[in-house]
Amino acid sequence: MSFKNRIEKLEKLGEGSYGKVYKIFDHQRNQILAMKKIKMSNDEEGLPPTTLREITLLREVSHPSIVHMFDLRYYFRERKLYLMFEYMDMDLRKFIDRRTFEKREVDVAQVKRIFYAIVDAVDYLHENNIMHRDLKPQNILINAQGDSIKIADFGLARHFNVPFRKYSKEIVTLWYRAPEIIMGHKSYGLGVDIWSLGCIFYELFFGRPIFQGDCQVQTLFLIFSRLGTPNETTWPGVSEVPDFKPEFPKFKRTGFDDLLRGKFDTLALDLLSHMLVLDPLKRLTCREIKQHPFFKA
Repeated sequence: MSFKNRIEKLEKLGEGSYGKVYKIFDHQRNQILAMKKIKMSNDEEGLPPTTLREITLLREVSHPSIVHMFDLRYYFRERKLYLMFEYMDMDLRKFIDRRTFEKREVDVAQVKRIFYAIVDAVDYLHENNIMHRDLKPQNILINAQGDSIKIADFGLARHFNVPFRKYSKEIVTLWYRAPEIIMGHKSYGLGVDIWSLGCIFYELFFGRPIFQGDCQVQTLFLIFSRLGTPNETTWPGVSEVPDFKPEFPKFKRTGFDDLLRGKFDTLALDLLSHMLVLDPLKRLTCREIKQHPFFKA
């Protein structure tokens, strides 16, 4: 059976600059899958770097909470690439929005299961010298019941070595971007993923991003309004970060105590406040997050 004959398109799930994503039925596998169709322009030589990176990394990793790539097909004459992934009902953004629309209360036990699965997958990546660099609810897939989680979209992920060398700062969607990246630091480390995890953790409880800036400067000042404008005491070396300005407004730290309401208790507050830390070296590691009392209470 040819590839095109075995694929039955059921519906289009999304579209972006990379191409289109479809829900399909694979008659050969007798299984519903997600298919990413990438069409390359005639002036491109070879695969786009983000696509090549995603394919390479997904062939290396294997974890219950990382999306599995079943197959790929490249048609040279048509300049089309098809990637086949396991299908999930929705992404975490839609899952949270649906909970808000239906006015359901936050299920703390469910939040713990979801977030632990995410952290465990990121821990696996870090142990294998991989930074995801674009963690956000839209890149985390989930089933309707909320008991199966898959981290996806590895187009910005990359291998790292210690000591960390200079990397691109054009990573991570703005609302989940760590302050050191916003300020142009290129020698960043695993803390960029931890910051994103902290933002996702907040969103699982409150249903909206914590730092919703319209631009980089506004987002940075929203961060400072909670954590205080950094200095050499609170963040050693911050004055050497390229876009740090001594003229930044001097915000005083207000912290996260105002979030203590409803299902967000002192353990959740403690975990959040140890992920969303200005100094990247002081953020918890994934291993430390998994050992936090929040998951054991």
